[in-house]
Amino acid sequence: PTGVYTENVYLIGDFNSYGAEAPITYLLENGYTSLLDPETCPYTYVFDGQWGTLDYAFVRNSAACRAVAAPWHVNADEADLLDYNLDFGRNPDIYNDTVPARFSDHDPIVVGMNLDEEKGCKGKGSKKAKGRKGKAQKKTSDKMKGKKSH
Repeated sequence: PTGVYTENVYLIGDFNSYGAEAPITYLLENGYTSLLDPETCPYTYVFDGQWGTLDYAFVRNSAACRAVAAPWHVNADEADLLDYNLDFGRNPDIYNDTVPARFSDHDPIVVGMNLDEEKGCKGKGSKKAKGRKGKAQKKTSDKMKGKKSH
């Protein structure tokens, strides 16, 4: 929409899809790399003891070596008691909006980018990006799993 072409395209946020579902596999099969490694980042949210990944950071394959990403586990691991909403008659005095915890039910994705053409990867494949590239993996940590242990 800007009329400017760039390979530095980033898609970041809640895609509301697990790693083996069509929206995610479409991106992986059409030139995007997930900056999150499912082996080291198996979840970005927890709901009723079930956990999985719905939040992602994608980058065009040619720019994958320009970025790194990781979830900030500040929300999903926190107890519902500290939640930001008032479901089930929660006492609003319990929530403390000055503490960066449980302000959502999803963990935010933190992305670091190097957009300097002189120091960048000049469009070459990524050696640093440990996320998923190309077609979707058969084995995925993104599907719903049992209760977390910690």
